[in-house]
Amino acid sequence: MFAPPEELKLVHQVEARLEDLMATGEFVVGSRLPGERALLKLLNVSRPVVREAISRLESRGLLRVYPSRGTFVTGTPEWGVKAQWQSWVARDRGKLLALLEVRECLEVHAAALATERASESHLAELRLAQLSFEQQCERGSLADMSHWDKVFHYQIAVCSGNPVLASFIENVNETVRSARRSILADPEVAQRSLDDHRRILEAMERRDAAEAMRAVSLHIASTREAIARIGGEADGDASVYPPRSPSVDPAP
Repeated sequence: MFAPPEELKLVHQVEARLEDLMATGEFVVGSRLPGERALLKLLNVSRPVVREAISRLESRGLLRVYPSRGTFVTGTPEWGVKAQWQSWVARDRGKLLALLEVRECLEVHAAALATERASESHLAELRLAQLSFEQQCERGSLADMSHWDKVFHYQIAVCSGNPVLASFIENVNETVRSARRSILADPEVAQRSLDDHRRILEAMERRDAAEAMRAVSLHIASTREAIARIGGEADGDASVYPPRSPSVDPAP
């Protein structure tokens, strides 16, 4: 068990806020961020906090700082698609939950293929992603927890040996990034995710495709339930979007 700090570091909150502004199109790829004074006013934090948050985002490839020119939003070739999807689900919980159903379809099948096809080197990368996720949970760094959770799921897709499937899964997981971060802030959810990851990894190491598929389905169903609960509480009704109970009976 781990015990993340009750309050996130302010710099992580600012990092997440800036990342969300990029994801929803407030700061588009290629644009320059507002000046430092404007950011201080927008975020209501000190100059060192803003600078550290920008430095963290730059290290992740989302921003680039040019001396005397300013800070610009950068991205990957897939960024355009990701930004469109993120904007699509940003304020619509129903679409977000629908996207999680799509994610389940993709990742359950990816788990079956990965269990059969993964090389030992691919499994080693999956173990590393799990270990890194566990370490960040112990540190309580929410942005890094979310990052390594995403890497773990992407690595399963890589293990499938299907680059098209891996690309779809990467984009879906990038789109639900904000929701993932919200639920991982709950220590119980984070611990449950760790346990789910272990079950998925152990099933893949045993080359048990049926169990790997079942473990992935249960994990994503749990994620969907947590997101629905948070959204329902915000709306004053936790039953607005009831979770769908997984009924996986996969063939090996």
